[in-house]
Amino acid sequence: MARDLKRKQSDAQEKRVAKRLGATQHGGSGSGQFKRNDMHTDDFLVECKRTDNERYIRVDVKEVEALTRRAAEQGKAPAFAIEIRGREYVLLLDADFQELIA
Repeated sequence: MARDLKRKQSDAQEKRVAKRLGATQHGGSGSGQFKRNDMHTDDFLVECKRTDNERYIRVDVKEVEALTRRAAEQGKAPAFAIEIRGREYVLLLDADFQELIA
């Protein structure tokens, strides 16, 4: 039951982020062979993470490196959309962030 609730919450986060970004979602939460990660825009390859945990969220180094590699292969910037206690954050490479604010 708890697993079903977490899946529903993750699905809802992905839908909200995709709508906000105007992104195309990848079926199966990006588990396919050719459409990895959760969604993409013209400029970004996006992976969503969320937690209800009060103390931490786990973002695995291998996941960050894989997202970065796949994004580069597609000519896109990698981005993690992270939800913590209902607040949305975006984790970007510093170079991509600097380009956005320039």
